[in-house]
Amino acid sequence: MEMILLNSESKKDIDLILKIAEKMGINSKKMNAKEKEDYMLGIAIEKGKTNQFVDTKLFLNKIRNK
Repeated sequence: MEMILLNSESKKDIDLILKIAEKMGINSKKMNAKEKEDYMLGIAIEKGKTNQFVDTKLFLNKIRNK
């Protein structure tokens, strides 16, 4: 499965793209600002995941000293 994410200031253009996708049999979903934020946060979490334990005290001391 492939996916694209489109962002536009024009509601008219997004609605047109959604209609074209529907006619082509492509599943699509319009996201509100909260859904978009949650999606992007999920991507950031996955990208930053190291599967390593982080000592909280050492981490906090490191960011406080910057």
